[in-house]
Parts: sequence; C-alpha cells; structure tokens
Amino acid sequence: MQKLAWGWLLFVVIISFTTSYLPIPYPPDASDQQSISVAPSSLVRPGTDAPHWLGTDPLGRDVLSMLLFGAQTTLLVSLPAALLATFLGIALGSMAGFWGDHTLKIAAPWWVSSALILPVVLIAVGSIPPISLFYKSLIIITLYAILYFILSRTPLATKRWALPADSLFLGLVALLSSMPQLILVLALTAVLQPSLGSLLLILIGTSWTAPARLIRAELLRVRALPFMEAGLAAGLPTWRLLWRHALPNAWRPIWVGFPMSMAALVTLEATLSFLGIGLPPEVPSWGRTLATARLDTSAWWLVLFPGAALVLTVLALRQLGMNRAIKSPGLAQGNVTN
Repeated sequence: MQKLAWGWLLFVVIISFTTSYLPIPYPPDASDQQSISVAPSSLVRPGTDAPHWLGTDPLGRDVLSMLLFGAQTTLLVSLPAALLATFLGIALGSMAGFWGDHTLKIAAPWWVSSALILPVVLIAVGSIPPISLFYKSLIIITLYAILYFILSRTPLATKRWALPADSLFLGLVALLSSMPQLILVLALTAVLQPSLGSLLLILIGTSWTAPARLIRAELLRVRALPFMEAGLAAGLPTWRLLWRHALPNAWRPIWVGFPMSMAALVTLEATLSFLGIGLPPEVPSWGRTLATARLDTSAWWLVLFPGAALVLTVLALRQLGMNRAIKSPGLAQGNVTN
C-alpha cells in the first residue's frame, strides 16, 4: 500500500509540473459549445477537432484538462500551506514549550511596538479600500520600524520584560479552536479578496495549531530530560540548546503528522473551491470541477473523475502518515557536548 501511495503522489506531482507543457487540445477555461455535457464514451463529436477523453461539463469545458490543471492548483496550494503552517507551528510551539512564561525576556521597545501596531494590523486586514496584501504588509512593517526606532531612543530601551509565551500561545490556540476551522476560513475569505496569496495566508493562519501543539508537548517532555538540565547547568546558550539538542529530539511527531496535515489542507481547499470561494473563478480546481455536477445531475463523470482524484490523494497522504506512525522509533535521549 505504501508503494501505491507513493506512486500516486509522484504521479500527481509529475502531472502538476508538466501540465503546462503537455499537448492538451483544450485549455481548462475553453468552452466547446458543440460538446455540452458530453459523456466520456462519446470520444469524437461532429465538428470537433479533438476528442474529450473524460467528457465535458455543462459549460462545454474539457474535464481532463480541468483535472490536470486542478492537480497543479492542489499542489500549489496544499504543499506550501502545509510547509509554512508547520514552520509557523514549530516556531510558536517551541517558544511556548521551551521557554514557558518566565524564561524568555525581550526588549521593551519590541514589546511596546508590537502592542501598539496590533490595532493597525486589524484595521489594515479589514480595510474597505481595495489595497493589495503586499501594500498592506509594507505599511504595517514601515509603521512598526518607525515605532521601534522611536522607542529604542527612550529609557524603555534598557528594560527587558519576560514574555509569557506559553500563556499567550495557549490563549491563541484556544481562540482559534473555539470555532470550526471551516467556519473560520469562510469568515476570513469573506474579508480578503479571492487570490492564491490570500488563500495561502488563510490556510496557514488556521492550520498551524496542530503542529504547534505537538512540538510544544514534545519540548515540555524533552525540556525535563537530564541531558537538557546538564546543558543548562553547563551554561550553554538557550538558543543553542533549543536548536541543536531539543528540536532534534522533538521533531518526530511533526514528521509523522505532516502528511495528515497536508491531506486536511487538500480537503479544505477542495471544499472551498466546491463552494466557489477562496480562489478566483478562472483557476481550475478539483473541487470546482465537482461543483459543476450540480448543473447537470446526470453527468456522473463530473463526480467520478475529480472525486476519485481527490479521494486517492487524501488516502495516499493518510497512508503515508500511518506508515510513519507505525515505523517511527522512540525518541533519542541524546547527549549534550560543548
């Protein structure tokens, strides 16, 4: 089963990278008005130049072309979202699990600037003017740099405050977990304009909690091991202990859970596309191809082919995750050296 899973995922990856170079006779957004809701068995229709191997939808678009380009969209959305959500979860979970509430101390200008810039971030995200996300981010970064520069020239620059990283982390996770992820994603997509970048930000911002909880739990366990206590007693820097000794002994749950996270993001992206939100209308997607079946309930091929591609991809990712969970050895204890 593992070889089949790897084979299917490799096939999807190859198709995603080569679709733009394949001799596909019909673009995914091209409408063949002479072939409306054509079944796969009807290979060549009178007046057409090329067959529709997997049929057409009620708008005359080629199903095979939409599936191939939909695989490209799935890879471009789910893989970067899963990677970036994992990296963000590792960063936030590491701060919470390794430093707790009293160990990590930060400079006062950084703390005060972050607190003052938060209302600006909330206003920028929900602003009515159609400003692109890039310019919003540029404005926020510029304002933050100005605030930090001003505060660093005041007496606050000499003060260092303890950051309650664990309490902030648990509060943020509780806030995000208080509502279903789909409802939260739907609310955010109603605020941001449909684009690939905004969809990635939404998926990352709502999917980082699972890897963050895993890495926090593992670091709480690793932090209490004897070799970590020996490293602290030896006076090793905390960043070195975290990077070289704690994280290498806490990464296995992330390694096991990554395929599961990606499977969840593939399903979520298909659900949003099925509902017609998240991505621009011209972007092909497996979920959007499934949605065209509502226009012709007798077009079984509009459910079978994109549904099979989606189910096989999710099952393959889950199979990899289960195999990693079964074969994952115990965590190494490790040793600390200067």
